[in-house]
Amino acid sequence: MKKQKLILGLSGLLLVFSACAQKPAAIKKAPAAGVTNAEGVNTLSYTLVDEKGASREIIITSTGGKTGFLNAVRVDKMHTDDSGENHPVTKADVSSGNMKVTFYIPVINSTGTAEATYNTNYTHTVGWYAAFDGYRLSPQKVMITVTQWAEAGGYIEGIFSGTASLINENKIYDSDNPAPTCTIKNGKFRILRVKDQTSYGGEG
Repeated sequence: MKKQKLILGLSGLLLVFSACAQKPAAIKKAPAAGVTNAEGVNTLSYTLVDEKGASREIIITSTGGKTGFLNAVRVDKMHTDDSGENHPVTKADVSSGNMKVTFYIPVINSTGTAEATYNTNYTHTVGWYAAFDGYRLSPQKVMITVTQWAEAGGYIEGIFSGTASLINENKIYDSDNPAPTCTIKNGKFRILRVKDQTSYGGEG
């Protein structure tokens, strides 16, 4: 299995989900497509603690399902893993203004946990990414847990926490000047699930 890790950011920031994964335990078959997309309100929040111990509450609220992709959860057919097999993943995109969070994990039709350690792994089977105001979060170790699964038209809920590098896009970092580490606490999400994607390039 590949594991995934999550990372966070600070100041008026928000996160982005994307990361590297360990191999998924047992990936279950994705639900059938053909369900009409629904609309609803999504919420994603967490407490961001910087390297100096200062904390900030981050809350994103957005309308879901209008595009069937952004601001919603769906099951995607993704790239192949090391064995050459295709695996569906649960993918979420949540955005509001210039804040965006994306994550995808190999938890299908069930609850479960994935560990993100990079913005994405090359097979796109697990990842966590966040961007906002010229910053991005690069996970060092972020745990994402689905606590409630739902059919299309319902809400998928979960929690997340971990550590991440807070990267200022206008700065250059190296081993002598690394990006600061932040802690993500009390992360949670409730995101509308829309129609699944069963092929590359679109839904259905």
